[in-house]
Amino acid sequence: CSHKIYEIDRILSGRVCGWETLFKVFKFKDLFLGKGFFADQLYLMPIEKTSSNSYLNILFNTGLFNLVIFIVILIVFFTKSFRIKNINQDNIYLSSSHYFVLYFIARGFFEDTLAFVSVDFLLLGASLVLIKQSVRSKIS
Repeated sequence: CSHKIYEIDRILSGRVCGWETLFKVFKFKDLFLGKGFFADQLYLMPIEKTSSNSYLNILFNTGLFNLVIFIVILIVFFTKSFRIKNINQDNIYLSSSHYFVLYFIARGFFEDTLAFVSVDFLLLGASLVLIKQSVRSKIS
């Protein structure tokens, strides 16, 4: 980890050092398709770090193409299904689903749990499906 970011790295529990490591080994040829599934662990395990960023993890392992697909899916979902008025609705399931979506997307900047199948990823998926179903039922 470079000396310049050491203090920031200490505040963020070693995340910045992991990000710096991944950016150092990332080459232009890996930009579109990435380095491969769990390739970040080859570089981060010796220094006992994790990528701790879902978006960086997706970029590093699967490339810009897949990161763009992931972000486009989130944008399409937000423009078509997510409604701020549903955050504090009487339906507890719909309301909590909106909170879960916001929480997991924000958490993706500091944890890499959305980048592969995990409990967070499954809860995010279930929340997205519940919100989409509620939008469909209101249209019908």
